[in-house]
Amino acid sequence: MASGPKSKLDEVTYFLQRMEECYQNDNHFQWNLSAFLCALRSVPHYLEVEYGSHTGFKEWFKDLVEGLKEDKELVFIKNVRDNNIHTRSVRTGAQKGARVANIVNPIKEGEESHRKQKPMSATDVPTGRCNTTYERFFPEYPNIEIITFCKRQFDKVKAFVDDCEDRFAGH
Repeated sequence: MASGPKSKLDEVTYFLQRMEECYQNDNHFQWNLSAFLCALRSVPHYLEVEYGSHTGFKEWFKDLVEGLKEDKELVFIKNVRDNNIHTRSVRTGAQKGARVANIVNPIKEGEESHRKQKPMSATDVPTGRCNTTYERFFPEYPNIEIITFCKRQFDKVKAFVDDCEDRFAGH
């Protein structure tokens, strides 16, 4: 098992995967989003603990923090996490839509089908089951799906962890 910042990135990845797995379940999605935000937010603190005593780290970290303040998406994620911890659950939007799943014509066991299925035209309405699908998003970023948005933030954090470790690991 990894330790320090890499372990925290593994935790972030775990909650991101759980968000994908429970995308259709409102409560489970919200709980995993909350955990994702907390884990992601703690990565810089793990860097400070792991590398804070290394020569040059404090200057590098100060520059990093200043640069992060310029990234509107990461600032947004930080604020969402802070609100989630201290004041209210994360607000997300979800658009529901229907899509055709499977159209099934059941046949009894041992019975052959002698029915010929007529080809469906563009105007035919399927009689099979439909699944409801969601597209989740942050209301402040309605044009980007939430998993895609969170992965983008994860990639940014992973990039500065990799940079930090390239600079200070083993020193």
